Amino acid sequence: MVKAPPLCSRSTSRSSGTFSRTSTPAGGHVGARASENEIVKSFGVSRMTANRALKELRDEGVLVRIAGVGSFVADRHARAHPLEIRSIADEIRERGHTHRAQIVALERVRAVADLAEDFKIAPRSELYCS
Repeated sequence: MVKAPPLCSRSTSRSSGTFSRTSTPAGGHVGARASENEIVKSFGVSRMTANRALKELRDEGVLVRIAGVGSFVADRHARAHPLEIRSIADEIRERGHTHRAQIVALERVRAVADLAEDFKIAPRSELYCS
């Protein structure tokens, strides 16, 4: 039997998707959509669960919460560790955008004297240009 994810995980997941697709810019106030009361009503969860979901969204970097002021959409900066190599397409997709690439040129050439010197290879060696 497969167990359903906890209500907190489900509400966090759905809320995260809402904020990643929202037109609210980074730093923008998310208004009633992020209030604990609204999450309680929308997801049918307890206030404690709503609070935990908002805390998890804060911890994931989706929201910035300021006590007595409100919740704000966090700046969508790179989420990868500086030493981790990630796919740029994945990073762009996670930010709610579309990645595409087009190959303009892909050819094999012979290195002229200047290129051979720059690449520290013998003249007329093969180079691949893209």
